[in-house]
This record gives sequence, structure tokens and C-alpha cells, in this order.
Amino acid sequence: MSDKKQNVENKEYSARLMAVQAYYQIHHNNKPIRTVMKEYMDRGRPSDVEGQDLPAPDKVLFQKILSSVDERLADINEILQAHTQKNKPTPEPATGTDGDTDVSEDAPKLDKKETEPLLKSILICSIGEIMLHTEIDAPLIINDYLNITHAFYEKGQVSLVNGVLDKVSKLLR
Repeated sequence: MSDKKQNVENKEYSARLMAVQAYYQIHHNNKPIRTVMKEYMDRGRPSDVEGQDLPAPDKVLFQKILSSVDERLADINEILQAHTQKNKPTPEPATGTDGDTDVSEDAPKLDKKETEPLLKSILICSIGEIMLHTEIDAPLIINDYLNITHAFYEKGQVSLVNGVLDKVSKLLR
């Protein structure tokens, strides 16, 4: 089954997409989380992405994601900053005795400027859910957020999100 078909049938994917869209609105418009959560619950579905007709989301999951983000935002931001090396100087590569450059496997790097709000919303919601839902396999959560990222961004940003979430899930689990 194709990823698009799976997403169309996936209530959890719809809930995650709706959480990202709601958090983006919270972040962008500086609205209270409870107000936005109610607006989205009344609306019932996330906004259409790539022409997909998405199912009604799992509203309990949607509320849990946003509540987790609201309660743990300081922790989530700390984890996000630590795993994106934002504003950290780039270390000089070490060279071995054979002259080869030793490139370490550090966390992915975001631009020195502020992270784009939608990308930040995806990362914040996904990290919040990884922290909250320890009973769900992290790859299942990560896969949905990668599909959400892919709907809005090119391969580079999808790779960035994948790298960050992989490192965060290993840290938290």
C-alpha cells in the first residue's frame, strides 16, 4: 500500500497533522493553546494536504499531543536546541594520522537564523509525542511526522527531521 493511501486511512496521521497545524497557528498568531485546540476540535479535520481527503482524526491523540507540548514546551525546546546544534560553532574536522578527515556524527544543523515556523511546529509536536507515548514504537510516530514533513518540504528538510527525531528517540527511550 502506498504512503499516500496509508495516510488517507490513518486517523493517527490526521491527528498528528492537525496538531502540527494547530501548533503552527499557536506559534504564528500567538494564540492560547486551549483556544486553538477548541477551534480545531470544532473543525473536526486537518486542512487538506496534497489533495488528500483525510479521515477524521483521533481527537484524543490530537489533544494529548497539544497538551503534552503545552506542559513540556521548555523541555522540548531544550531537547530540540541540543539536537540541532543551532547557534553552535562548527568544529574544525579532526584529521587522523593517515590524513583522512574524521567527520563526527553530530546532530543535524539548522540554519543560524530562526527555524522556519512550520518546520519547528513539526519538530515540537513530534518530540512532544515521543516523550508522551512511550508505549508506541518511536518509528511509527516518526514515520507519520516524516510523511507530514514530506508534504510541505523537500528531501533536505525531511532528512533533517529524520535525523533529529532518530537522535531524540534514542535519548528518550
